[in-house]
Amino acid sequence: MHGSNSADIFITADVRKIFEFGGYDYDRYLKGFENLEEIYQFCIDGKYFNIETFKMENLTQIDRKRNRKRLSYHKFLEYVGESNITKAFEFNSDKDSYLPMIEAYFPEANLMEKLNALREEDRINKLVNDKFNGNIVMEWIPDLAGRKLGFAMGRFKDELGVDYKNYILVTDTETVKAKFLELYHGEY
Repeated sequence: MHGSNSADIFITADVRKIFEFGGYDYDRYLKGFENLEEIYQFCIDGKYFNIETFKMENLTQIDRKRNRKRLSYHKFLEYVGESNITKAFEFNSDKDSYLPMIEAYFPEANLMEKLNALREEDRINKLVNDKFNGNIVMEWIPDLAGRKLGFAMGRFKDELGVDYKNYILVTDTETVKAKFLELYHGEY
């Protein structure tokens, strides 16, 4: 998704299905592991394993800082280096390309329906923001800024009620401005 909304979307509680989706042997996992090397090999055997994602130089600064302190992480990097592991599943940079596959594997999640609802919410939020945002309000009242601006905008939204987005969408900008100024000058 390319909007600003995000949500946790529950996919499944079926652990076996999750493992299978990732190309892991769930029965092997249930047997447990005798040592770190068995765990490392189990991870490497996954369908989507890509060694490049684990290399320190490919991590974010926060991940590098955290992983420097993890002894088992360093041992993993040593293991793949000594074992000459080069397996690197080639991920598509367009993450949306995986959505149909996830939807097909976990149809009970209604993933696309939920994502489309979030996308529609993003679309509406953008339209509302194009007509009513802090920069626009500061053009109306140049000395209004910071916390006072946020408070005034919040008060205006509260005054309009739950359906404030619809009001802004269907109302011309001049009417929105007049209503905002009326409330602002009447309340403050």
